[in-house]
Amino acid sequence: MRRRALLGRRFQIDFASTRQPVPTLAWLLLLFGLSAAAAVGIDIAPRWQMRERLLSQHADLERRALQTGLARMPAHAVSPADQAEVHMVLAELQRPWQALFQQFESANVPKVYLVQWSVDSGFRDVQLLAEAAQLDDVLLYSKKLGGDHTVRRVRLTHHEWRSAPVGRVVVANLTAELASDSDAAGEGLR
Repeated sequence: MRRRALLGRRFQIDFASTRQPVPTLAWLLLLFGLSAAAAVGIDIAPRWQMRERLLSQHADLERRALQTGLARMPAHAVSPADQAEVHMVLAELQRPWQALFQQFESANVPKVYLVQWSVDSGFRDVQLLAEAAQLDDVLLYSKKLGGDHTVRRVRLTHHEWRSAPVGRVVVANLTAELASDSDAAGEGLR
């Protein structure tokens, strides 16, 4: 029944209604917003002009640097410690690592196993740890390893016998001198 009452009712739609007046508070808020935007614009305009002038000067300086062959400076300053570390890494990468590996591999003696090796920070000496079934094999390896190339003057510094699952093995510590950079340049290391 209630439904019928709603359906039977007529709706009136007024397409020509009168406009409500805008409250005074709305006009005041609009006026305040416009004056604030104008004040910010007046304050920022000189800063934009200064920014444009500085960007123009920066572009001119970069163009001059490229014309004179000067490298572009990094955006941030690099500390001396960071520079020293970068130079150290670059120096390590320029060492004759490939020639050193080739000399270790070319001194192949059966039953001698190079377990560990380490190069000192100055790239002057290398410490080797080798294992073999017989001490004579280690001595032969040290003789083949030493020469006039990257690795020179190999010495047996210490050895000891240890028991292993396959019997006794000798563990030998070897020390070898490495060729200096000037020696390496004179010999034309491969």
